[in-house]
Amino acid sequence: MAKNEKNQTRRDFLKTAGIAGAAAAVSTILPGCAGTSTTGTTGGGNAPANWDYTSDVVVVGIGFAGLSSAISAFDAGASVNIIEKAAAAYEGGNSRVCGQCWIQPENVSDGKKYFLAMANGHESDFTDAFVTTWATEMMNNATWMAAQLGKTPTTFPIFNPELPGLAGGTSIQCYIVGGAGNSILWKPLRAVAATKGIPVYNQKQAATLYTNGDGVVVGVGATDLVTLKTVNFKANKGVILCSGGFEFNQSLKQNNLQAPCFGMGSPYNTGDGLTMARPLGADYWHMNQCLGPIWFGYYNPKVDPSWPNNLYQLNVSNADSVFIDAHGKRFVNEAKNDLHGKGFNEFFYFEANSVTEFYGYPRVPAWLVFGSAAAANPIVPGGTMGWTNLLGTYTWSKDNSTEVTNGWVLKANDLPTLAAAMATQNLTTYPIAAPDPNMAANMEAAINQYNTDAALTTPVDSVYGRTGIKALTAPFYAIQMSPGMVNTQGGPKRNEKAQIVDVNGTPIPHLFSSGELGSAYAWLYNGGGNVGECLAWGRIAAQNAVANAAV
Repeated sequence: MAKNEKNQTRRDFLKTAGIAGAAAAVSTILPGCAGTSTTGTTGGGNAPANWDYTSDVVVVGIGFAGLSSAISAFDAGASVNIIEKAAAAYEGGNSRVCGQCWIQPENVSDGKKYFLAMANGHESDFTDAFVTTWATEMMNNATWMAAQLGKTPTTFPIFNPELPGLAGGTSIQCYIVGGAGNSILWKPLRAVAATKGIPVYNQKQAATLYTNGDGVVVGVGATDLVTLKTVNFKANKGVILCSGGFEFNQSLKQNNLQAPCFGMGSPYNTGDGLTMARPLGADYWHMNQCLGPIWFGYYNPKVDPSWPNNLYQLNVSNADSVFIDAHGKRFVNEAKNDLHGKGFNEFFYFEANSVTEFYGYPRVPAWLVFGSAAAANPIVPGGTMGWTNLLGTYTWSKDNSTEVTNGWVLKANDLPTLAAAMATQNLTTYPIAAPDPNMAANMEAAINQYNTDAALTTPVDSVYGRTGIKALTAPFYAIQMSPGMVNTQGGPKRNEKAQIVDVNGTPIPHLFSSGELGSAYAWLYNGGGNVGECLAWGRIAAQNAVANAAV
């Protein structure tokens, strides 16, 4: 199909999809906002007659991807407006609460090998141009960050690499600026955008991509979450979607992820960019991927009503604690390396057993069962990552006594009594399979074996090889837990210019993406990979958007 034929196909699609039914125009400028109001028509499409704000580039989202995009476009001489769904106090998406480190290869050749190895079996949509651009721009992250922040990044010896057995892995380095966690990288980069005077319009939820009669994206319609009115942002050269994943969109998770998984990142990530790009015919990739479960968490909306859908991280490092499933059995070495993305895939196991008549996910939720020694430690510790650790309002009691009184943590003097209480508890929002009738007997046998192994001169778990174990002693405790992810991957497919493409591989004119929205990670993942991707693809998107002719 010739290029002009593909463009004609898109115009026809936009018309038949009903996009030509324009959203109501907004003719007033919100008070107190520094923007440019323009009036005019775009000759068809669904664009409004009146615009509230006009700039060369409109960026949706203010995480690392949005900041990289906006700063790079500004530095290239373009005017930029940023649309952000959250209020200023909670802006930043997952970038605000992640580990604040990034990876990059030391040379393009090894970078390409490593990225392809991580996608092994899922890389068929990668072109050589895409992977080359990806590796090349990732290499420039440290240089760019040094120029923006005025500080030299240093290596961080945790994730360089996290998967050393993969081809090209010896070339992967992880970097930080000043430390890890606690928004230590996001805050200064956010300050750079403020210093440059890049406008940020908070509490504006991007909802509609506007196109002209030729199918060119010319702006964004956003809902003001305070007034509930539509605010229209004109983009002369391009729109860059940096709105993150769909961790808090139950429908998208159920239809794309392999098993139930809860979000530990920004609750504002509800897949807005995915739903906006779909009417324009965007192709999609990597939608089955989430960065997790790398943590385990406690789901209970009563813990912190401010963030009822966020998972609380659990401390499972205690030597006298084990994971128990709906059968009452252990199912994994609880102390093993979690490996971002795949380390604890045991939680995603689905069982359809005609003999036991058990159908469902026996490990979603599961339970953390622990003894008196572990009870002396907070089960939900403070930390430097995760939304509730950094922005939550609830403080767990030192000895779990408050949570036991609340019924959140179960307590019993013997294992059968504890098992009976576990069998009737479900705090999650999804149905769970009925527990195994033999749950109590199985759990008692599993923990007795664990305790026997713990009594050896050299305590080693005989079932899963866990070392340094310690016997569980009464009173016994249990807390329901579920797999937790920081973010999903995938979404609208992008090419080597960060352009979002349709199902024919044709770029949707003036529409770009960066970061976790449309992420390039297709299967395995290296810690710091999303931050590196956000920084690199943000610059790529900005460069190509600024190069467009204005419309």
